[in-house]
Amino acid sequence: MKIAIIAALCMVIQDILEIAKAQGAARNNGKIVAIADTLFWYVSITGTTLAAFTLHGGTLSSKIWVIILVSAANIVGNLLGTELGKRFIRDHSEESQDAKIQHLMERVEALEAK
Repeated sequence: MKIAIIAALCMVIQDILEIAKAQGAARNNGKIVAIADTLFWYVSITGTTLAAFTLHGGTLSSKIWVIILVSAANIVGNLLGTELGKRFIRDHSEESQDAKIQHLMERVEALEAK
């Protein structure tokens, strides 16, 4: 059970880093991409090794726990990563894409009003 919990935590962290990498790349922030990719590798190899060894040679109950907890962690990690990315990952101009879109919409509405 302990290994399943650690593998699940690795999956949550993997998903958060994967989303940070994707959002950083979409916003041209190379530092975030490089850091997230490097950390992702460490966590990924650890979680994959733990899960693979358990699925290959563990007891039936430990295999089931790994599958259930890592699957649940996948969902939690993606949801959490998306929320964290919205809050903390910005364009180089320090303005989020949502704010840029809002400003563009306001400019379009102002032009249409004229």
